[in-house]
Amino acid sequence: MKVGRPLDSQKHTTLTATKPWVAEGMSRRTWYRRQAEGRINKWLEGGKKPKSNRGRPLKGEAPRLKPWIALGMSESTWRRRQKGPRKTGNHWRRAPA
Repeated sequence: MKVGRPLDSQKHTTLTATKPWVAEGMSRRTWYRRQAEGRINKWLEGGKKPKSNRGRPLKGEAPRLKPWIALGMSESTWRRRQKGPRKTGNHWRRAPA
């Protein structure tokens, strides 16, 4: 079955034509957002854990604070410090005084 624009005979059945968000008294964007939240809740009830949407925490999930922001440093500095000191002592940087 092809997917795309509906035929002229089917246009009256589309979401844009029926406008369920008007019947519920909310904006179109809010209606779509709540539909997505409902799908996430169904997944959670089924025991599956969906990935969060574009880095945003899921509904009911605590926001994750980036550790480098909490320490007041850049992400690259934080990642470099996570690796630990260099293994070789023969590099161009001087040892700390």
